[in-house]
Amino acid sequence: MKILYVGKFEDQDIRERNEELTFFVLSKIIEVDKFHIRLKSENEIVKLSQHYDWILFSTPCIYVYDPSFLDKLKCKSALWVYDWMWGGGRESKFIPFAKKCDVVFTTDNMVDWGFYGINHHCLRQGIDPRVHYKVEPDPFYESYVAFTGHIYSRKRRVLARMLYREFGDKFRIWDTLKYRNDLPAWKSREIFRKICASTKVLVGDKLFDGVKEYWSNRVYITLGCGGFLIQEYIKGIEKEFENKKHFVLVSDPTQLADYIHYYIEHPIKRETIANQGYIEVVKNHTYEVRVRELIKILKEN
Repeated sequence: MKILYVGKFEDQDIRERNEELTFFVLSKIIEVDKFHIRLKSENEIVKLSQHYDWILFSTPCIYVYDPSFLDKLKCKSALWVYDWMWGGGRESKFIPFAKKCDVVFTTDNMVDWGFYGINHHCLRQGIDPRVHYKVEPDPFYESYVAFTGHIYSRKRRVLARMLYREFGDKFRIWDTLKYRNDLPAWKSREIFRKICASTKVLVGDKLFDGVKEYWSNRVYITLGCGGFLIQEYIKGIEKEFENKKHFVLVSDPTQLADYIHYYIEHPIKRETIANQGYIEVVKNHTYEVRVRELIKILKEN
């Protein structure tokens, strides 16, 4: 099987959506070439398609190409959309493109994809062990409790206020818009590794009440950097990880502070869970695992 991978292939990895990473992993397993997205390059892709079994499109393609050109391809087409969240306003671009593809991969199971006529497969996010790994604690990043992410919603503001009231200056927010987007990717990753190593308890939330089958890639990379994670329960996440073995799930947000206090006071339990979560992610949730799953599904289609 031979694949042409169409993407932007630039340093997007500060948001963990690195097409270069996907291409790197694909190239280790199967014959693959890459094609850089360019406006008005549909005819060129059509000509190339006769030499491939599959053309794999990345997220930016849905904004650049008219989906009607997919009917002209001489091979099958697939779309892999990273960190998709239904209801974000991108559906008008996504649905027409996805319906034309033979197979579509997203990182969630939020909706009934069959209703839209889309041959959908859920392919979760994961870690790159070259950049997500354990490091020694750094005193600069030490805290009892921390949240990594942008405080952009009322729900997150309520969470932050509660944690400030309970833990005071022992609680820290590492706002991704401040420490990631203004830094080179290698530096932001280095900081994230140090945060995970230096924080007793990292807190993960869900975007909004009622959300199911979608969670941030920070679940994977936190565990992959050896962090101890207390995660607000999201329907479906128990299929990926085991509660109180790989991380700790909290269904009632009013009990979050009690859980945090408990695990701060029980370091052996905390460290055991963090280590088991790390082992689980390194074994079963790397991008190599995801790409092998993708290739298997393409072969079956």
